[in-house]
Amino acid sequence: MEIQKYKEGFYELASKLRGFFPAYEYGKILLPLILLKRIDYILEPNKKEVLDFCRDQSLERNKLINLIINKFDFDLF
Repeated sequence: MEIQKYKEGFYELASKLRGFFPAYEYGKILLPLILLKRIDYILEPNKKEVLDFCRDQSLERNKLINLIINKFDFDLF
């Protein structure tokens, strides 16, 4: 049932995008937004701790992302 909820949400969003973007470009817009929402959802319980941890690090972005994933044991799935 939850998949149906997401499917309806995607169609609703696609309807709002209609006129702004051609249908074949929806994936270029929706997929990054879905990924960002998923990352936000995963980080939510530890968000303050992760942000504090990031402020204390002086690494380039890719190394910091890998460090966060390893330290906090996050999984995108």
